[in-house]
Amino acid sequence: MDLKDRILHLLDKYTDNKGRIDCTKAIAVAKRLKIEPSFVGKVASEFGIRIKNCELGQFGDKRIDSFDKKTYEALTVLADNNRIKCEDCWKVANRFGMVKVRSSIKNSNLEVIHCQLNCFKNKERPRLKAEVELFLKSKATKDKINDKAFEILKAVIELKNLKDTSCRLGVDEEVIIETIEKINKVFNAVCVKIEKDGRVTVYPLAGEILSKFEKLKKDIENFSKKRFVEIFYGDRKYKDIDKYYS
Repeated sequence: MDLKDRILHLLDKYTDNKGRIDCTKAIAVAKRLKIEPSFVGKVASEFGIRIKNCELGQFGDKRIDSFDKKTYEALTVLADNNRIKCEDCWKVANRFGMVKVRSSIKNSNLEVIHCQLNCFKNKERPRLKAEVELFLKSKATKDKINDKAFEILKAVIELKNLKDTSCRLGVDEEVIIETIEKINKVFNAVCVKIEKDGRVTVYPLAGEILSKFEKLKKDIENFSKKRFVEIFYGDRKYKDIDKYYS
């Protein structure tokens, strides 16, 4: 029996009746045969066997817990521009456990790339695949999230306390809680967690979302200014735009 046959034999052993094999089992096949996981992924693809339930939470329904700061810091050491290879995530998992790694990735700004089983190369998590601009055009409209929601998010991030946020904005605490829950739901992750005693835990993703939103607002404002000058003042240099608004 050659290597490909041995791989296929083990894959068949763990494949369900829908022709799918769990990510963990596929990696286990590679370890058992002492070969690169990419070769297992290639054979699986060749014979129409699909990988399910990514251990790093990129697809499937693996359990997601809360963000873990130490695990996140260990991941960022190996990341490049917030992107980290699948293989490096598994190395960190050897120290902290896969659940902590998976949860810290899902609740942060990290993106997993170069799946060891060749399921993807540069795959962004669904909640960050689209920029906040797309988010505002679709999901935000559906869930009634607007500028006020991001104002609440910003205050919560800065103050890290429910009562203080309520006092600053003059908004009921229940409204703040509901707004944060909507934001978490839309981005399919826990960006901010509000405890029963009013204490607030802010995860890295919250800052990234707010940053994207503020950049988008600035871009829209600049575009509006340019269009205004273009329409009412003709062909003039845009560097003098601000004088028309003084």
